[in-house]
Amino acid sequence: MEKDPLNNPALCSAIAERFKALSDSSRIRILALLRDADELNVSSIVTGTDINQASVSKHLSLLKQVGIVHVRREGNQAFYSIRDQKILDICGLVCEGITERMKEDNSALGL
Repeated sequence: MEKDPLNNPALCSAIAERFKALSDSSRIRILALLRDADELNVSSIVTGTDINQASVSKHLSLLKQVGIVHVRREGNQAFYSIRDQKILDICGLVCEGITERMKEDNSALGL
């Protein structure tokens, strides 16, 4: 019988770090912007999200640290892309669940 990977403490810790990285709405907005582009530099992300440059850089650093985004350097520019496409699947599933729940709640309220 195959061992349950969720019984692996190191794996559970890595999973928790990924979920923590997704726990900020600004990072979700950055990922949504990156989803729609092959790669973007910080200036394009600032423009697309209306989040200040220092905050965007901080969020990108954390997303890179946990393996969600990849950075490619060209001269003095850094270009970011989504490294782990499965993250988008997780976000999509959560979004579907929230949307379904909101519909149920509105239906129960007669809206």
